Amino acid sequence: MWHEFWNSYQVKVMTNTVPQVVAWEKTVGTVDALIPIPGVEGVVFCQVPNKPDGASGLHPEQFRIVRRPDQARIVSLRPASPGGVLTDLTSHLFSAAMHPRLSSDGRRIIFTARPLDTVNSKWTIYDMTLDGDDLRQITDGTSNCYDPEYLPGGRVVFCDDRSGFRDEYDRDIPPLLFTCALDGSDLDQITFNLSSDTAPVVLRDGRILFTSWQHHADHHGTAGNFDFFTVLPDGMGFNPFALFQSGMSRTKSYAQELTDGRVVFVESTGHRHYNAGALGVVHARNPHKTYERITPDMVFNGANLAGRYASPYPLPDGGMLCAYSPGRVVSAYEQDPYEEPHEGIYTFDFSAGRPGRLLFDDPDAQDYDPVAIYARPEPPQIPSMVIRSRSTGTLNCVDAYLSDRSPAQRNVVIGSMPPAQPGEIKAVRVIEGFGVLDTDSKKHKRTVIDMLQMTFGSNSNGGNSHEQKRILGVVPVEPDGSFSVEVPADTTLFLQTLDENHMAIENQLTWTWVRPGEVRMCIGCHEARDTGLHNRDMQTLYTQTHFAAPPPEERYTVDFRRDIMPIIESKCSHCHNADDPAGGLDLQSGFELVFHRKGRSGRNVNAALFNHAYESLLQAPANRVGTLVIPGAARHSPLIWQLYGRQLAPTDARNPYKKRVGLMPPRNPLSDAEKMLFVEWVDLGAQWDNIPGEDPLPGYDADHSASLAAEIEAELRWPILNPQEAFTIRCLECHDSRTFQKLDTYSDAEIPALVERMADKRNGWIFPEEISLITQILLYR
Repeated sequence: MWHEFWNSYQVKVMTNTVPQVVAWEKTVGTVDALIPIPGVEGVVFCQVPNKPDGASGLHPEQFRIVRRPDQARIVSLRPASPGGVLTDLTSHLFSAAMHPRLSSDGRRIIFTARPLDTVNSKWTIYDMTLDGDDLRQITDGTSNCYDPEYLPGGRVVFCDDRSGFRDEYDRDIPPLLFTCALDGSDLDQITFNLSSDTAPVVLRDGRILFTSWQHHADHHGTAGNFDFFTVLPDGMGFNPFALFQSGMSRTKSYAQELTDGRVVFVESTGHRHYNAGALGVVHARNPHKTYERITPDMVFNGANLAGRYASPYPLPDGGMLCAYSPGRVVSAYEQDPYEEPHEGIYTFDFSAGRPGRLLFDDPDAQDYDPVAIYARPEPPQIPSMVIRSRSTGTLNCVDAYLSDRSPAQRNVVIGSMPPAQPGEIKAVRVIEGFGVLDTDSKKHKRTVIDMLQMTFGSNSNGGNSHEQKRILGVVPVEPDGSFSVEVPADTTLFLQTLDENHMAIENQLTWTWVRPGEVRMCIGCHEARDTGLHNRDMQTLYTQTHFAAPPPEERYTVDFRRDIMPIIESKCSHCHNADDPAGGLDLQSGFELVFHRKGRSGRNVNAALFNHAYESLLQAPANRVGTLVIPGAARHSPLIWQLYGRQLAPTDARNPYKKRVGLMPPRNPLSDAEKMLFVEWVDLGAQWDNIPGEDPLPGYDADHSASLAAEIEAELRWPILNPQEAFTIRCLECHDSRTFQKLDTYSDAEIPALVERMADKRNGWIFPEEISLITQILLYR
């Protein structure tokens, strides 16, 4: 159907291009439709047809391919002017094609596509000449591959989802960066994130710049950051390029290097922004302190032109192409997410900070990902330093005490714990992170739920946003803050600095790795990104490099079910029981899972995920800050204070712990080994299930949850005569306790009428016999 659409569309565009531009001249200025862009032979770009109802065919997500429709095609416009000839390059060969990029000589195009004759085929990398000749398949079609770029020396870099594990947030399979030869041989994975690495671009100095989703537990908030990092073509030298700066969005993508050395990129917020937003720049020589937004809000001739920008691309004269769609502005870099985009291809007017000349805009399609056709110098080929015979690499740190944060910071929830004081760091814990494989759909469940400390995208591995981890080793830190540690290569890692009790002082906020034989040097922990090496001897140079690269079978984790619950049952449950829990803390024995029909905010759950003891420890009454356990921060967790009998760190300001701290259990305290199990469990993320792969221990079971849901549904068809139970089931299943704080603005006389109105609104959910009982609870709450 869509191939018929494109055939008729090509004729229409060729006859309507100039009048279409005339309509836009009223807004963007007068242009000569036949004048080409200087030094540019033409433009290659992608088109996605609108839906039959005229709505945009683009999917509103920051991921660049897997959710887009199968009708995309790649076209060329030659010359690069509104009067140029449009040529369909791919529709006769593929059911869909996108992400075009050109070779440095401007003669070949590389792209991703799906074949015409294959059902549910994978996105596969191809290249061919600009005339459509000499088509070559590069990747083998066994996994989704996209965002390709030519590398110097006859190689290609691209995104590949062959890992098969689920990411830390959406539970989608994350793409990571791979390289291979142009014939598909010598495949090599070069990034090792637990979330997505996308949109690679080769800088003029030969490094690869890419967008990396840094979620890593909840250190960057619920959704994490999309930041820029660089890596060498062999995967060595992984470094931050442009992290969050004042005024900058947390979601950044589509980076391209301009001829003047600036790197331009798209900024946007949230997750439904159609891969578009404002445009920002940093300078490649100092990306950490040169951020500037180049598309300020403005009104031009009565029309809001801030709009959405996407896919910038450099021109040889210092200018830039971009895709652009008008749209209502919500903030400095955010457009109305509910306003359908309509993208066309434009030059960009740097002096005005707005779209310049319109090159092409089809009313029935989205035009984006423009690539200017011209030859450019090939970046230098950086020789690989990977030693394939090695299975480890080395991490060296100059000074773990270096930090760019104030000692007064107390924000432990997202990982920015107060920096260490001199002499406080005694060791470093080396930790491996791993993704969840969906080998058993009844073992791991994607749950969109607001309970405990869970956020959107959490799953039943734990009551928070932390991923599964295991410990590779703990190595000493020298008095001057330096350390050297040998770690396994090609492994997703992060580090924690530890105090004298081996509790985490600071968490590394990004996943990292080393390639085989790599020796990586870092300056400090959370140091300023433009900091240089100290001109001094590190004490670690005169000691040995410590080993933290045991084989997988010797790496260990701490699991609540296997390691923590037996201690609770033997030393805690007899006082903290269900009948009369000491201090109101229910740590009853057994693995009976607590069934929830709904979580907060009215989201459907219908699942039994954790037992009573786990839910009691992971409670978060406000702001998802743990009352007793702050995952990733044992020394800030009141549970650990009670086990040690003293407060170990400042109280988190957003959830102050006001109870007396005393040694627990008082008559039979935990042994040092048992206390360390609790510390490691919390510092690793306080997971319910922290064992990689399948295991026989209790966990979520879909069939069991479905049977419980049916039983509860039958019971709820009858009036509930217990006031507290009626209030909990009829009200708290949709509203959390914070909702009822608003009732303070109501008088006691208004409460009964409020409950009556809610009963009418829910249409039979609240039985008449329950109205007075719920009113009673609200009056005496």
